[in-house]
Amino acid sequence: MENLAVAATAATLLGIPAASIVAGAASVRWPGRLQWIDGTPPLLLDGAHNPAALAALSPEVTALAGGRRVVALFGAMADKQLDEMLPRVAQMSDEVVLTSVGGGRAASAALLAEMLGGGTAVEPVAEALAEARRRAGGSGLVLVCGSLALVGAVLAELEPG
Repeated sequence: MENLAVAATAATLLGIPAASIVAGAASVRWPGRLQWIDGTPPLLLDGAHNPAALAALSPEVTALAGGRRVVALFGAMADKQLDEMLPRVAQMSDEVVLTSVGGGRAASAALLAEMLGGGTAVEPVAEALAEARRRAGGSGLVLVCGSLALVGAVLAELEPG
């Protein structure tokens, strides 16, 4: 909402008509940002990859979960503020499955679990997603967050064939 307010203000200052600003805002689709994927359990994907993004995500998770059990699937790059991010993820979920998004910058699932002081470390992403879904159960919710690369990997796993 804050980003939208800044963009709307800038557009207004540039002389763009209010109706065009509203129409533009209504048509925005941003995959990997509060992206809901129906299923059993449903998935909520958000590439939140820093403490501020996770802080903004937290109230949204509470609202969208609607009392469901939340299992977070978290993976991030090792150069991120993991010591601040991991407690936020744990705070907005009932359980955390940690994975590595691969590549040289990614934190390993084992390192993330060690830093969190718990959770379940599972690699690769496909197995971690399956484990998070299993732990959430049919009536739960899987929250995928920590990296846009993780969100992309999960979306790739969901694509047919």
